[in-house]
Amino acid sequence: MMIDQDNDGDNVTASADTAGANDASVNKPPGNTAPNSFIAIKEVNVMSRGRTLRLQAADIIIAINGEAFHGTIEELLDELDEADPEEGFLMSLWREGIIFSVVVRGPLGCVFEYASPEDAEKASQEWSRYAMPPLDDFVMYEVLKDIHRKCDIIDTRTDPLGYLMPPFWLIQKQLWEPLVALIMIYLVTFSVHWIMFVITAIILAVYFSRAQTALLRSFALYKEKQMWLILAATSEKEVQLFCRHFDPKCDSKGSQVGPPKEDEEKPRKKRRRSSVPG
Repeated sequence: MMIDQDNDGDNVTASADTAGANDASVNKPPGNTAPNSFIAIKEVNVMSRGRTLRLQAADIIIAINGEAFHGTIEELLDELDEADPEEGFLMSLWREGIIFSVVVRGPLGCVFEYASPEDAEKASQEWSRYAMPPLDDFVMYEVLKDIHRKCDIIDTRTDPLGYLMPPFWLIQKQLWEPLVALIMIYLVTFSVHWIMFVITAIILAVYFSRAQTALLRSFALYKEKQMWLILAATSEKEVQLFCRHFDPKCDSKGSQVGPPKEDEEKPRKKRRRSSVPG
């Protein structure tokens, strides 16, 4: 049985898979009461929250807020519909032998099905070995990557340095163009009147307290990077490990996981010289 949930969570349609007994046994476990049964993503709709979170087909949902989830698809849809649009909840998934988490704030806009017994068993074994950190330790990170596999990892938390001392925050983040613009604004307003300078400084401090993530994201896009992953993790190093697992050749500034895997050089073939009869 597959259930398709649209992005708004308003329309839910169910369709039975009658292609064969094997499909039915995989998609409809009796009562879904098996201790190692899980729900998998079958399809991610184009315009959906799941697409924004960079979820993929075959991702297996294994836990909600740190607790293993063995419920039915209907129960999962209820959880998604009841998610707080501001706080959301932590959803842990299994993909390609690794467990990662995202923050979900509503319906995902995905098609769900029950995972096959083989994949469910693999995910269950990984989850049993996984040490779940406290929920308060998780932070949302955005990862943008370019065609050369260079990554920018954005911590979405508000950095106090950004609004207390915006120039130093821009230097720390190596945002040189906004730094030059900011200094020019300071100089111009101070040359007009010191009160105007103070008012401008306060307005800019408010801006940098609210728009840090948007500013970092926009300049990553300006450098021809594209959104790749959105993860909840306990540290930037953990995010780098996830990125390296999904793409062994990716790299990021200030890497804490070593250099990426390099391509092995293939031996060059010697060209045979053709002999011309004299």
